[in-house]
Amino acid sequence: MIGQNRTTLTNDTDQPRVFWLLGRAGVGKSAIAASICDSASNGNILAANFFCKRKLDGRNDPQSIIPSLVLDICASFPTSQDAVLERINGNYADARGIGLIKQVSDLLLPAFPPTIPKPTLVIVIDALDECGTRYTRGKFLSVLANSVHQLPPYVRLLITSRPDPDIIDCIKLLDKQVRRFELNTSEQKTTDDIKAVAAKSFLEMPRRPTMERWPSPNDLKQFLSLANGHFMWAETALRIIKFDPEVKLKRVLSKSQFMGGLDALYRDVVQQAVTHFFELDGESSLEAVFQSLRAVASLKDPVTIPTMIKLFPLSDNSPSYQNVFTTLAAVIHYEGGTVQVYHESFADFLRDPKLEQRSLVEKSVLDSLTPSAKTRFQSSVIGGESDQLAKKCLETVVSRVVPCIWERGSNIIDELFKYACRFWSAHLSTPGAHSREDIRNILHQFLFEKLLFWLETMSFLNDSHKASFDLKNLYHYIEVSLGFCPCIRVTY
Repeated sequence: MIGQNRTTLTNDTDQPRVFWLLGRAGVGKSAIAASICDSASNGNILAANFFCKRKLDGRNDPQSIIPSLVLDICASFPTSQDAVLERINGNYADARGIGLIKQVSDLLLPAFPPTIPKPTLVIVIDALDECGTRYTRGKFLSVLANSVHQLPPYVRLLITSRPDPDIIDCIKLLDKQVRRFELNTSEQKTTDDIKAVAAKSFLEMPRRPTMERWPSPNDLKQFLSLANGHFMWAETALRIIKFDPEVKLKRVLSKSQFMGGLDALYRDVVQQAVTHFFELDGESSLEAVFQSLRAVASLKDPVTIPTMIKLFPLSDNSPSYQNVFTTLAAVIHYEGGTVQVYHESFADFLRDPKLEQRSLVEKSVLDSLTPSAKTRFQSSVIGGESDQLAKKCLETVVSRVVPCIWERGSNIIDELFKYACRFWSAHLSTPGAHSREDIRNILHQFLFEKLLFWLETMSFLNDSHKASFDLKNLYHYIEVSLGFCPCIRVTY
């Protein structure tokens, strides 16, 4: 599958302008996109790429896609750079604040040279379904559908996404300008791709001399059978196995419930971490594990450990976040100080309101817990964490936004303050936050004393466009939750 798409996209000038790769989570869309980027880059025909990430600031906003692509294109074609940069610096303070139609006409189209030495240039946009809300993404899709025909004839655009309804509507609008591919996990080509990735990963894992022929052909065959065509399952399992290859592979292969089941794999990773800390430090350590999981599930953007501690404090005798995330390294990426999940499906797994903490504790550990601990673990994993985060973020904004931010911003803005300014609204709109009286009180202070200062801060952070959506969320919250509160209605 990877080879076929790469050849068609990079060499065939008679193909449509847009190639759209559809598939549900975990089937390998991003792996194919990354492979095509590598191949196009090696052939000097990669013009630009944008990998969307739902929880990564700057990668989850449709307004950021075109400016990022333009900067990549300008880096490849310096002759276009002066004209484009002049438009950005001369006319606009922040390219993300420009309307999408203007982004295409004033930035994207002028960035391309009239002719190129190669037959095609490739642009890759991965995981478009993870970018923005359905409303903001819909505006981007509409502009895309109406602008593709204006691109130079040598440009080929690869987009990957889930088959969400708004995306399918856009594909229909593109009509003959798009070629649609659907990844089917039952196809032999997908299994062959997973086999190639797995074989390479197994070869790179540390091994003892006795493991020269490890894994056996039968073990590899069983591994592929368990993967059942799901790239994300295979990648997660490989990360589990690499920490103790021989032992961990036996464990994965011994559990038939893992077949194609990413949630079962996630559950086992967490259960192993819980058991590890229980055996190490006893019952008191388990709350740190679940506090870590709550943080990962609730936060809207990756943050560093110090900021996570401020938002989710741990008790003095608990294992550190660093120790917990090291144990959960198969599903959580902790490098350079920033914590994020390898794939959003793990956060989705934790957010399931039906997922009780006790289901993530092995029976042997659960039987050893005190009655009070067993009762505590009957609640869902994330519980009311968004309520608490909404309150903490609002308190941070109210206590720290100041006038004249342009004069003092670099001295007072840290990661916690940025997070609070950007995401208080997202946590406020989460179901469960509506009934908190203390949030109502702090929100009253925000609206009457700090609103304009917050707007100025969002402008300083180049997020003015996001502030408008935050205020829409706030308006909805007020109508649904605060009812006929006169002071709030006067504000609006």
